Amino acid sequence: MEATVRRLAASDAAVYHELRLRALRTEPTAFASTAEAEERRTVAEIVPRIASAESFVVGAFDPVAGLLGVGGFYREAGPKMQHIGWIWGMFVAPEFRGRGLAARILASLIADAGRVPGIQQLQLRVVSTNAAALHLYESAGFKRVALLPRALCVDGVFYDDVLMVRAMPRAAS
Repeated sequence: MEATVRRLAASDAAVYHELRLRALRTEPTAFASTAEAEERRTVAEIVPRIASAESFVVGAFDPVAGLLGVGGFYREAGPKMQHIGWIWGMFVAPEFRGRGLAARILASLIADAGRVPGIQQLQLRVVSTNAAALHLYESAGFKRVALLPRALCVDGVFYDDVLMVRAMPRAAS
């Protein structure tokens, strides 16, 4: 199976929402949001998060199986922080892991983020116990810069996050 990796369009919002809910239910320690909070979002509310110039989601699609995995990007809004972009919401359905999809999604996110004017740095947070994700991000040039203790509390259990940063090459003037 050779999945196609591309940015999501507004028309992908419903299928994205379905996969996002699955991610939140199956990997609750990997995300700051919850399935209960995400269930309240309408498809119309999801569109600006996944398909705008400075906030988008990349997905891996299979013609038969549909949307297999996703990862998001958004730009910091504050005027002194607009040079920073965040990678968020990375998830590949468990039955499709081990096929390089996460690496392809991440590479596409990095490339697309590099085309957003002014982005100089990418940041992300990942739960410290997710060795596979840490390895993926490090292989893509992200560096661990901080440990955020007790960053998430899931069912009364605390989890630490690792803050990771990747510099973006400056565009030619």
